[in-house]
Amino acid sequence: MIRQAYANHSPMFIAVDEIGHHGDADAVASTVDRGVGMVATCHGETLANVVNTPTFWPVMGAIREHGLERQRRTEATFDVAVEVRGVGRFVVHDRVSQAVDEVLAGREPRSIRVGNWPNLRTG
Repeated sequence: MIRQAYANHSPMFIAVDEIGHHGDADAVASTVDRGVGMVATCHGETLANVVNTPTFWPVMGAIREHGLERQRRTEATFDVAVEVRGVGRFVVHDRVSQAVDEVLAGREPRSIRVGNWPNLRTG
């Protein structure tokens, strides 16, 4: 459906609720590569959960397995990823490609906590 919307309507921007069905991530990545702005959601507890789900690999930087190792081959489709952790609680990854590399290396990605977190200091 994403490819049809692009082909038939030449949009400047598309919002997609829940990528994850067969071919969705490929369609999103190729549409963004053509210059269409995109906001999309997907199911995953954390960015690491999404990175570790092969269905989402096309938008996470065309991740490929090489033996026991996984590598990002291109820039991630999105610049920013937001984890919704609860009512008023968000974790923002403002450099998705770098965050994906951290996850693939087994490290916690740099992120920004936003919202109503216990012990969150602002200012």
